Amino acid sequence: MSALLQVEGVSGASITNQQLASEDEKEKITELRACTSECTSKLKLNDLSPEATSDFKFLRFLRGYKGNVKEAAAAFSDMVEWRLENDVAGIITTLKKVEEDEGLLPFPYDMPLFQPLVEAFGTQDGVMRFNNTRDRSRNLLTSVAVGLFDLRKIVSAGLGDLLVKSNIFVDCYFEIVLERLSVENQRLMQRHDLLIVSNPSIGLFQFSPSALRLIKRVSLNSKHFPETIAKITSCGNNMMAVGIWKIIRPFVPKHTTDKITVLGSSFLEELEKTVELEAMEGFGRYVL
Repeated sequence: MSALLQVEGVSGASITNQQLASEDEKEKITELRACTSECTSKLKLNDLSPEATSDFKFLRFLRGYKGNVKEAAAAFSDMVEWRLENDVAGIITTLKKVEEDEGLLPFPYDMPLFQPLVEAFGTQDGVMRFNNTRDRSRNLLTSVAVGLFDLRKIVSAGLGDLLVKSNIFVDCYFEIVLERLSVENQRLMQRHDLLIVSNPSIGLFQFSPSALRLIKRVSLNSKHFPETIAKITSCGNNMMAVGIWKIIRPFVPKHTTDKITVLGSSFLEELEKTVELEAMEGFGRYVL
């Protein structure tokens, strides 16, 4: 199998712009703020998190919708309603309270609240891992051993709602971290997610109707965090894994699928073009 599997309609490179806002974008951000002033005011009554209404946040929406202020404003308004419905303010308060008490912003899957998910998967490798390393473009690296991400176990254990909640916590965690890093580095900081599917135990049988419904629920949140992810690299794929991707791809927003690279079973040489191998140490035995 070749190192790079060509999957129709999928980009092999990140399509992103991490530079500060141009003069034209600054004008559009001002326009975007004006268009969303009513919903922003409603949000601020409930959510005092600066990350939710910062210039970088508006820039993410503007670029996520290719500079179209009208579309970005509609998406931002949808995000506000979603934040209110899901008590995102409470989630961010919870994360920051732990940081205040313990001196470190907690990564959600290290929190006691989500240990039932880790136990259901049977290993920490089954959930997202993050060790504060970066790729060659300075994007934050995360890793998930998709071969261990067995949704049947989650559905059987009745943990679907907790998985959805954990996904929101992760999105909020990175909203905080990426905002802080963007301010510190004066560039639009993003993530590079590694999906490790080399474990041969993954199979089509785990995608039952209930599991597919759960995938859809988990995926819906990502549209509220545009331009958070610069690149997704799926590593260690065989033909079955490519088939699985074709099944779940319709449930994933297009602005996400456009950034995906799919690598074959011998992926390290190709991956090293964007990620130093040392940066992946600590991501578990399924990466290296």
